[in-house]
Amino acid sequence: MEKTIRVLNKTLNAVVAGTLIALVLLVFSNVVLRYFFRTGITWTVEVSGLLFVWLVFLGAIIALKDHAHLGIDSFVGKLPLNAQKAMFTLVNSIIIAVMVLFADGVIGAMALNGSMTGSATPIPVNVMYAAGLAGAVLMILICIAQIIDFVFFGKGGPAWSTADRKHDGEAHAE
Repeated sequence: MEKTIRVLNKTLNAVVAGTLIALVLLVFSNVVLRYFFRTGITWTVEVSGLLFVWLVFLGAIIALKDHAHLGIDSFVGKLPLNAQKAMFTLVNSIIIAVMVLFADGVIGAMALNGSMTGSATPIPVNVMYAAGLAGAVLMILICIAQIIDFVFFGKGGPAWSTADRKHDGEAHAE
């Protein structure tokens, strides 16, 4: 299981890096064409926007997975371990609820815009909405996995958690 997660991690990071490189190359080439040659490639604007949307959602997935989203944890880090686990479960449950609502909205938008394509390309508009749906589903799965790992096994908790220190014998007695 750990090997599968590592492979998925590397794949996700590689896709994000590739998306960012493609985005930079498209925008840069279009800027050079417009500045020096007074022309441009019309479809690059649309494809760049699409790549940016995917980049944002994939980056949000990575940030959630790595516990890198902003948070105020000075209070939670001082709580006893069981209270930390309860707060972690509460926060992740709220994230799951919001992602379910978000996914529902995205599915509705996909149903409304199912036959639409971009103005400069034949790419369906739903490819952009698919980024939101993929992001929501993966974030839900990550939150569930993190709750299980941290609450039941005391592993993979956020930086403020005393669970890992407790296993190392460094935490204070509760």
